[in-house]
Amino acid sequence: MKYSRRGSERSSLDVSFEFQGQVLSLSQNISQSGMLCRTSRQIEELTILDIRFQLPRLDGHTAGPFWIECSGVVVRCEKTEADGLHSSPLPYEVAIYFDDISDTDRDILAGYVTS
Repeated sequence: MKYSRRGSERSSLDVSFEFQGQVLSLSQNISQSGMLCRTSRQIEELTILDIRFQLPRLDGHTAGPFWIECSGVVVRCEKTEADGLHSSPLPYEVAIYFDDISDTDRDILAGYVTS
């Protein structure tokens, strides 16, 4: 667990998901206010995305897995450097701020991040 520049606790999370129909993505970390992920294509800043992903069940918990549905705004999108030997199928790092998420889903994320 660590803190972002925005003060929210973040947790590592490797979850594959798609948005905008067919944009393959893999999350890197998540907080109750947003996520950092890698994507297969560039997404313009300020683009609003409908996002749906599944949080895995936590060890020792009977609840879950949970589906989270929200919308988010792209606040940053940068192409990352390849390692020189291989090109990445997910070359873009995208920061997303959750601008429309239910209180229930936000609480689930907060519990996930702090556990």
